[in-house]
Amino acid sequence: MRQKSVQRPSQPRIPLTIEGIDVNRCSNPSCVNFDIEASTSRSDVNYSVSGNKRNGSSLRCKKCGGFNSIKSNKAIAEELERMEALKERSTIYRQDGTACHKLDCPNFGKRFTAHPDLYKLNGKTSKGKQRLKCLCCKTSFTHQSDKRKSHPDSKSHQNVTLFRLLVNDMSINRIMEVTELSAPTIYRKIDMFYERCISFAYHRERNLRQMKLEFMRLSTDRQEYHVNWSNRKDKKNIILNAIGTADKASRYVFGMDVNYDPCMSLDEIEGTAEFELDTLLKDYNREFARVWTTNDYQLSKNLSGELAAKQKDLIIRFSSQPLPLSDIGFDYFKEQLSVDYGLDAFGHNSSTKLPQNGVLVHSEYTMYAHFMKLASLIGHAEGLRFYLDKEPAINRACHLAFADNVLEGTAHSLYVKINKTLTVDQRRALVNASQIFVKQVQEENCVDEEEARKIIALHSIENPITFKDKSDNWYTLPIDKIYECQKYVSFLTPIQSVKHEQLAMMLLDASLHPIDNFFQIVRRRLSSLERPISTSSNAGRVWTGKSPYNPAMINKLLQILRVFYNYCYISKTDGLTAAERIGLAKGAVEIRKILYPW
Repeated sequence: MRQKSVQRPSQPRIPLTIEGIDVNRCSNPSCVNFDIEASTSRSDVNYSVSGNKRNGSSLRCKKCGGFNSIKSNKAIAEELERMEALKERSTIYRQDGTACHKLDCPNFGKRFTAHPDLYKLNGKTSKGKQRLKCLCCKTSFTHQSDKRKSHPDSKSHQNVTLFRLLVNDMSINRIMEVTELSAPTIYRKIDMFYERCISFAYHRERNLRQMKLEFMRLSTDRQEYHVNWSNRKDKKNIILNAIGTADKASRYVFGMDVNYDPCMSLDEIEGTAEFELDTLLKDYNREFARVWTTNDYQLSKNLSGELAAKQKDLIIRFSSQPLPLSDIGFDYFKEQLSVDYGLDAFGHNSSTKLPQNGVLVHSEYTMYAHFMKLASLIGHAEGLRFYLDKEPAINRACHLAFADNVLEGTAHSLYVKINKTLTVDQRRALVNASQIFVKQVQEENCVDEEEARKIIALHSIENPITFKDKSDNWYTLPIDKIYECQKYVSFLTPIQSVKHEQLAMMLLDASLHPIDNFFQIVRRRLSSLERPISTSSNAGRVWTGKSPYNPAMINKLLQILRVFYNYCYISKTDGLTAAERIGLAKGAVEIRKILYPW
């Protein structure tokens, strides 16, 4: 008897808006369709939909001709919820007894000290601690409990020391020698530090929403991390990346959001009826749209041959260009691939694999959620300027998250590209040449150093560089710094009404250094996240004894370091912490206050 064929279910042309999130619209700030939603009707006068080389589609704006890969709004909402760290905060509320810890309760996280009317006094413990009951879900808890102070119960007096060792480049093996703690105990304590840091940062950063924020300049970039293989017969790395944004004035780091979810499992997902249905749907209509499935990953690896051929062709086409412009060419190439294939085109090959525990998240969903979370915290600032590394979709994520600010003219964005391939000696030579050049301009124009730099930047603004086959302009700044050489900048938001003098100042100011400096601190202060070394005999595979074997450890260590850097690390230049400069702290926060706030 002939089997019935499974028919592909009907699908919406454009994913529906979820919790106010809708990213399927034009992201070009210069277009009249910018931030205008696409219609689910095929007679949409603003957009057309075209299939790509994978199981996705692209949205083409009929006004500017720009393409955007269609994304699942539901997947972005899920990433935003993951970044809220509800599970970790619930653990802290339960252990400290500060608020209702039931995730599905409307009173979740609403502290008794701020909302006493939401709770009922419910007697006292044998030690005299006040018991409380949530009036909504009837959950009982002990107010300001001491449960966490003795957990883990082995040598809790060493917690502050252990915290400091972790953020000062000490490996787990060396920490075991110094503290005489076992590895399982150390990892339990790291879990404690992580939960405490997540809760501390959440309650401090939510104050940003009520603060008066002046003009802010922010740098955004991504950093890649490798997870060691645990099986000698399968020597493949797991590659994760984190997106972070740093404020240039205060050096405060907002988020280090990793594209990994430890609370899900591919084994559980791929055995469900929802997953079977997903295989028949477009990527953006799937239930598990944000997750790298086995099929997704295998397809991306199969594309490696085609991508390698395109990359070789690109090298030939742009071999006559200066190196930084050649790099920009590769970035255009990657961005086009993100439209053609609807996925991260680079980073997945025969030497990488998916995690056995937890799931890898498509990085573009983490990116969209990162900017939306940032908009909820600082979107009310008097002015915003974003300096972005040229990553696929990063401009779209930024513009759509801050669309209201862009339309009001209070937010601007720029691509910043520097040559990261130079050696220290090459950078020093460029810096020396720059200093000589600036002095020559000073003498020729009889001005001080600051005015000479403005003259050089203004000359660059008046002489843009047009990239091959692209209509946008790039501007070079021949003033090199030891940490930023051969810099190129491109303005993403409209600049027609901006005077050349102001553009020159923006060119001088544009920098990725604030976030790149934190990335460098990650490499230097977290021994397990040092840059791994690959050898020719390993065919691109990398392994180091200090790298983690559990992908979840990367996010835990990053969040611990971010809180330490923002609230505890005192700068040698001005004696302040980043949190002090931005107004979230009155001084350096003691580590014990983070671990034991009550």
